Amino acid sequence: MVEGLNSKDYTIVTACRNREKNLKKAINSWINIDPYEIIIIDWGSARPIKSDDFEDHIRKYIKIIRYENPNWILTWAFNEGLSKVKTRYTIKFDCDHEINNSFLEENKCSSYMLIRGSHRYVFDGQQYINGAFICCSELLKSVGYFDERITTYGWDDSDLYLRLSDFQKKFSLLKEGTIKHLDQDNSERTKHQQVRKEDILAKNLNCSVEMFCIMRNRILTRFFSWEWNLDCFKNKYAKRQEIEKNKIYLEIANFKYFYDVKRNFYYVNKKKFKSSEIIDHYYQLLENDFKQEYLTLRLILPEILDRYQKSLLDGDKYLNQIIKYNLLSITSDYNSKNNKLLKIDGILGEFNTNVKRKSKNLIIRPMHGLGNRLRVLSSAYNIAKYSGRNLVICWDKDEHLNADFYELFEEQQFDINISITNSKFLENIHEISFYNYMENEPYTHKDKEINLDTELDIVISSSCVIRSNFTDWNKENKFLKSLKVSKDIEKIINQVNISPDHVGVHIRYDGDNWEDLPHENVIHWNEEAHKILKHHRNNSKPERFAERMSEMIKKNNKYKFFISASKFKSIDVMLNNFDNNILDFIKRPEKADHRDSLGIKFALADMLILSKCKFILGSGWSSFTEGAKRFS
Repeated sequence: MVEGLNSKDYTIVTACRNREKNLKKAINSWINIDPYEIIIIDWGSARPIKSDDFEDHIRKYIKIIRYENPNWILTWAFNEGLSKVKTRYTIKFDCDHEINNSFLEENKCSSYMLIRGSHRYVFDGQQYINGAFICCSELLKSVGYFDERITTYGWDDSDLYLRLSDFQKKFSLLKEGTIKHLDQDNSERTKHQQVRKEDILAKNLNCSVEMFCIMRNRILTRFFSWEWNLDCFKNKYAKRQEIEKNKIYLEIANFKYFYDVKRNFYYVNKKKFKSSEIIDHYYQLLENDFKQEYLTLRLILPEILDRYQKSLLDGDKYLNQIIKYNLLSITSDYNSKNNKLLKIDGILGEFNTNVKRKSKNLIIRPMHGLGNRLRVLSSAYNIAKYSGRNLVICWDKDEHLNADFYELFEEQQFDINISITNSKFLENIHEISFYNYMENEPYTHKDKEINLDTELDIVISSSCVIRSNFTDWNKENKFLKSLKVSKDIEKIINQVNISPDHVGVHIRYDGDNWEDLPHENVIHWNEEAHKILKHHRNNSKPERFAERMSEMIKKNNKYKFFISASKFKSIDVMLNNFDNNILDFIKRPEKADHRDSLGIKFALADMLILSKCKFILGSGWSSFTEGAKRFS
């Protein structure tokens, strides 16, 4: 064994559907490298794979996980396995990959490294080792594993390698002779997949269905980036709820490849043609076998797809997002009440790559305190950006927050049109789509997904995150971090130096009579919500935090604490319980009420300082604690 190489740092992942014969042969070579574990995903094999199928010396390595599915979907199957790896490094093999005993010694992996097979540098018949790789597990996780919109054979591994190349620190090819591919019938690659449509189109283009799928999937991944998050792997494939969207992705890519091949044929043979001829031919090929399916691309003109592709090449994010939103707003169900196909017909007339059209408005009224308003603002920004709307922010001063927006933030340029005003703006707005997310209203829309498919301006009153298909924690937080705070707030922040040992402490408790305060009155919530609020407020007393801080100091006496508190009395409790040398806080002027302009400036400074700390001890049900986390 090579010095510094520990085979128990490696987990092998494979997936199988009715290919147990090759799997049993290959796995005999895998155990010779003594891995930590071999995860086998049995994706609906006719005869379930069982540990009893293997000899005792193999059984101790394997973990079999079975999923029932009528179709072989490689990306879904392998992601089930890849997302369960616990070791530093992941080895991905097909069940036809056989290795030699020195495989690990000759292909030693390191942090943020990828070692992969390549179809370009092998003998004939061995091109299928292209899908084998060794990779740092953290690196794999950072790119979201395989793109699960690829549901047929082809391009899945090439797409993954392209995304990994943006993050990897080191790269190498698997050493020649350390791996080989066992024989497999080519027809097996698409036998258990839904490729009837692709097969019809491929035969017309005089190519194999495997080649058609490779080229179609290549277009899919280049046109539409793989948008993923960890919920995909925690929430039993949340993205499978977007099956309708994936149909549109595949339909667009199918047509785009078919159209490009036909167009190139005309060019090479110097023949004149009309786009409509290719479109008609496309539908004639499919109409007999897919009568019940509404083929959406009849109105997605090739010129629109060309315009979309140009927007990608030009980096025109505005036009790119607008066309993408419209492309994905259609549906493949002819009878659907939500059919939005006609929306796309006017794209070419409405948009010019150099001139932004006058778009509709998303108008928001952020309510309650600072933390509440910031999460409303960030979610609204994301919705406006990706739906092509202007964002109008009606920022009102009230008993919760008595400060103007530009007392807290500097004016700056954004990548969308944003206007800051107040609710008087609504006096001249008449035809609107209205949502009220406030819990104290009899008919609240809280957590209802916003319908963006309307010609009307949308008005939303909210103190919490606005829900839509564009809701995205990371993108929202990226926007918040881009906001430039005022010079006054920067001066406050610079009063404290946060070290790597600092722990942030946010004490939300407003004192013994907190329920009598105007901004805490029950009228701002419904009864159930106020009960929850009351529970968390009373659990955020300074004494509770002092107990937790004492526990932390016992474990690590290097800890220091930055204290952010609603009331000065809470800080006094800390000063009376701890050595003042380990406590930091910003002392507000006595004249500053923590809800007025001066007080809110200190509050925002506190929030940003908390976000710099190693940990945050926060208060439950506090949007201020949430705000600090979003900025971190």
